[in-house]
Amino acid sequence: MVEAADTYCSPDRLDTLVASLRQDGALGLQALDESLRQWPLDPRLHFLRGSVLAGLQRYDEGRADMARAVEIAPDFALARFQLGFLDLTSGRPMDALGVWSALGALPPEAPLRIFAEGLASLAADDFPEARRQLERGMALNHEHPLVNADMQLIVDEIDKRAAAAMPAGKSGVDVAAADGASSAVDMLLRQSRLRESNRRLN
Repeated sequence: MVEAADTYCSPDRLDTLVASLRQDGALGLQALDESLRQWPLDPRLHFLRGSVLAGLQRYDEGRADMARAVEIAPDFALARFQLGFLDLTSGRPMDALGVWSALGALPPEAPLRIFAEGLASLAADDFPEARRQLERGMALNHEHPLVNADMQLIVDEIDKRAAAAMPAGKSGVDVAAADGASSAVDMLLRQSRLRESNRRLN
């Protein structure tokens, strides 16, 4: 049986890898690959590599690494959420919903569960519910501020599009629910596609 000490690199090593990636992405990836050869079952390393590759728009490779992280550690909620988010932003909403289904086991107040529910509403063109859930999740999420930043981008875009399309006498919520509002969903997701995701281990 593999011992935990053999499975996971040290927190100091992980911090060094993140710092290296921020300073020089190419050298950082090389160091990350070396670490994965030493700790091939550390899901954090696979998730980090997947996030970096997705940030470089190497989405298929990034997805493979994130999926490996979730395969090794099914309860790694952040990796599972981000894997589903990558699927959604890549135009695979059904895959995203499948990945996120396990997040339903989290407590109802868990921010990542709420975010997944909000994004599922967005994919279903229910903009008012999506906005409500994303706002609720951000209010509860103090552990992953960079996820909040992505969710805020989506909320801002919902508000911007609602305001631009709002006729006299209608509210933003009315417009968000109206015909044609759903045409914004692809743009919303493209604009929030895992920006600077190589920093996403905090």
